[in-house]
Amino acid sequence: MKGKIWISVLVLSLAMNIGVATMFGLRFVQTKKTDSPQKCPFSSNDTHLYTLLGLTPEQQAEITPLARDFHEHIGKLSGEIHQKRNLMIAMMEQDPVDMDQVNLLRKEMQSLQSTLQQHVFEHILKMKQMLKPEQRNVFFQALRQNFIPRNAHANE
Repeated sequence: MKGKIWISVLVLSLAMNIGVATMFGLRFVQTKKTDSPQKCPFSSNDTHLYTLLGLTPEQQAEITPLARDFHEHIGKLSGEIHQKRNLMIAMMEQDPVDMDQVNLLRKEMQSLQSTLQQHVFEHILKMKQMLKPEQRNVFFQALRQNFIPRNAHANE
């Protein structure tokens, strides 16, 4: 009788451990999916865009290091924004919420987002200068398709 009780306790314990491990595993996978910023479709190793634009080897040699540096810098800024967003969520989760700290963090995020946006604009203008007129048309059409959300209610 005691043996059956011990076996039952061990089986129950094993089942609980498996359940907890599964829960943490799922949470880890879900967190990884939501924590990682989306890749930019115009990253420096996006040969599809380069093919789409029909870049000459000279243009590609000029644009590749520019794009690599740009994406490295933007990645760092995006990472900082992401960290601050997670911190803000954690701060809002607390009771009571320290609104002065939340607002300070929000202003820091706003500044980082503004800096990021300025770097994006500057990069697009640099790219524009390196492209031929027909390549520019393709480039800006690709920007519209990838970065401007298609909102059915936008024109209402």
